[in-house]
Amino acid sequence: MAAGAAFASSASAAYPTCNTVGIRNGIAIPYASAAGTYTCNLWQGHSGGAVSVLQETLNECNGASLAVDGAFGPATRSALVKFQQGRGLVADGIYGPATRNALKWVFWSNGIPRPSCHSY
Repeated sequence: MAAGAAFASSASAAYPTCNTVGIRNGIAIPYASAAGTYTCNLWQGHSGGAVSVLQETLNECNGASLAVDGAFGPATRSALVKFQQGRGLVADGIYGPATRNALKWVFWSNGIPRPSCHSY
């Protein structure tokens, strides 16, 4: 399990870890390839493309100012908690289905990010 697993709640354990990026309706979104689902989790200590997509969407569509480095560290967790608080979600700093559904995501067309944001 990734470092930082201590931040995961028991509720998040019900979902697989997002380990790649999938495209759904023109948006790049974290995806769990082994389980074949967008219903997955990320938390502090994870890294990779799924985290980069989360950081990008927090920046471009949700007002954060994160380095898009693919590392889910304290700054990403803090931005996620702030977003969750602003939406009345459980502010645990864990990306999961409720947070996914509340976020606005960067729209992509032909592999190029477009300056518009869409719901999942």
